[in-house]
Amino acid sequence: TGTPAGSVHFMILSTATAFAPIVHPSVGNGCMQLVSTGAGYLGILPVRVGGDVEWNVPLLETLPAFTLRAQDVFLDPGDGKFYMSYRIDVPLVK
Repeated sequence: TGTPAGSVHFMILSTATAFAPIVHPSVGNGCMQLVSTGAGYLGILPVRVGGDVEWNVPLLETLPAFTLRAQDVFLDPGDGKFYMSYRIDVPLVK
């Protein structure tokens, strides 16, 4: 929510956290990777475009209890750089 209109969003899902600075000319200053793309990596949700986007993630009722972690990566059309959101942790209990 609140990104520039026309932003391109990629939502990363994982069960594990990360805490790594992303230093690259195509990434905005101070961005951090907060979800793991190694251990616990689940994938990237379909791309969304807009200033306010959302995803629906259907889950099986038979899943064990775990914490789903997500971080939005978006491309700002104004400066052509990628930025990362905060991580959201969603505990899933039985």
